[in-house]
Formats: sequence, structure tokens, C-alpha cells
Amino acid sequence: GAFALVGAASFFGGVSRLTMSLAVIMVELTNDVQFLLPIMSSIMVSKWVGDLFTHPYYLSLLEHKCIPYLHADPVVNVDGRRSASDVMAHPVVMLTCKERVSRLASVLLQCNHGGFPVNMAARDGRGDGGGEVFFGLISRLQLIILLKNEKVFQRCDLENVADHRRRRHRCHHHVVDDDDTSEGPRKVPLLSYLEVVSCSVARAPYVNQSAVSIPRNFSLHRAYIIFRALGLRHMVVHNGANMVVGIITRKDL
Repeated sequence: GAFALVGAASFFGGVSRLTMSLAVIMVELTNDVQFLLPIMSSIMVSKWVGDLFTHPYYLSLLEHKCIPYLHADPVVNVDGRRSASDVMAHPVVMLTCKERVSRLASVLLQCNHGGFPVNMAARDGRGDGGGEVFFGLISRLQLIILLKNEKVFQRCDLENVADHRRRRHRCHHHVVDDDDTSEGPRKVPLLSYLEVVSCSVARAPYVNQSAVSIPRNFSLHRAYIIFRALGLRHMVVHNGANMVVGIITRKDL
């Protein structure tokens, strides 16, 4: 029984590479502190041996599911890439604070991006020059939830498409931040139908105005650290006039 316990702990440690937490779990399972030293020794040896050959099991699952994984320390590049503009994706699919429902549905059908930068006219106080400047970020899930709630639609140029009184309606915060990220086949006919709806949606109340943005000449090394430390999914890149010129995702890094 003692050898089986030590073998189970070493096997679990070699697969998961857990150390202190695994030792505590095994001691709690046996309710015997006498086996703490052999369990800790077997876990440490199995971790060292496992690190010599391959990475942990959970990292293998990330690679199998094609999920990008950012290590704690950024990989040193030798190809001359030093700034954020060297790895950013461009051109960027951008939206405005008030968009037609048909365009939102077309954008969601034509691309699979997880987030979209939202621009605002510079004359509204967010810039000095002309054009549109960066206002915030909105996710794909939030757009789908807004399009499913017709009460937030505003009448545009067709009569009887949406009631004028619906302009005062808004989605509640917990509805927009729903955790249901599944996009089943039922949502594709919905977006196809909304492509012909001539209404508009004011998305300023739902835009994340605290989205992280960096200048295009920002250090790539620091951008990597900020991206990983804050657990970001998107990082907007702007020029000196606060106009969006690109976006950085986990795959880009």
C-alpha cells in the first residue's frame, strides 16, 4: 500500500507537474502524515524527470486545441521585431458608436474576430484633428446579445420596423455580460435575417471604454508583459492622434 501510494503520487506529479498542492492532496487522502516525506520526494523527482523530456499534460491540451499559450518570460526575437507595430494585425475591422443592424450582422457573418474597436468622431472632444479616434472595445458576444434584443434597436429609415419608444430601452448589464459563449447554428439564420433590417443600435453604453491601448512604437517586450499580466484578449494599437492603426491578440504575440 505504501509503494502504491508513492507511485500514484509520482505518476500524478509527473503528469500535472503539481508540487505542494499535490502533496497536500495525497496526505489528506491517506490521513497519515508519516508518508509526507516519501510523497514529497517522489513528486519532486517525477517533476524533474518530466521536465527533462516534455511539457505538462495541460500544456499539451492547449496545443491540441490550438489555444495560444504565453509563457511567463517573452521569447527573445532575433528577426528585428522590437515594437508593437511589427506584430499587430492590420487593417482592423472597426465600428462606430452607432451602427446599422444590417452592418453589424454582416460583420459578424464575414469574420470571426472576438472583439472590435469602436471609434468616435474627433469633434466630440476625443481628439484635435479630423476623422475618428479610438473610443473603446466591444466583444463579439456582446454584439450577438444586443442583436438578439430587438428592444435596443432604433428606427432608422423604414417605418414600422422598430417602435420609436424603444429608443429609451437598454439591455441590463448582467444580460450583456452573459457567459454563454456558444454560437450554435441557430444564430446564423438570425444574423442572416438581420442583414436586411434597417435599424440602428447605439452601442456607446455597452462599449468598454477602459480597454488597453498602446502607441504603435511601444516596446514589444513591455506589450507582452502587460498583455499576459492583465490577462487581455485584445490590445489596440493607435498612432499619435489616437486613431486605430492595428490590434494585437494572443495569436499575434
